[in-house]
Amino acid sequence: MRGRSALSSDAQNVRWALEWDMSGSGPIYEVECTTCGGSSEASEGSAGPDTWALEHADRTGHTGYRNILTRFSRASRSARSP
Repeated sequence: MRGRSALSSDAQNVRWALEWDMSGSGPIYEVECTTCGGSSEASEGSAGPDTWALEHADRTGHTGYRNILTRFSRASRSARSP
């Protein structure tokens, strides 16, 4: 997904765009137990956090989890066309 949103500023005649920034890491995945607050390590893939949640459920009987996905974005501006 390239352009998530765009805003215009009439006062400065500038158009801003907020886009996903994939120049570094991709999305970061984590899972947090909603019962005890325990959490997986952050990972660039979901397999590690998902495995942690299933193992945690097996050890503790806790069944509720919060999936945390962090994506990075960058705002950029350019002159608006008339």
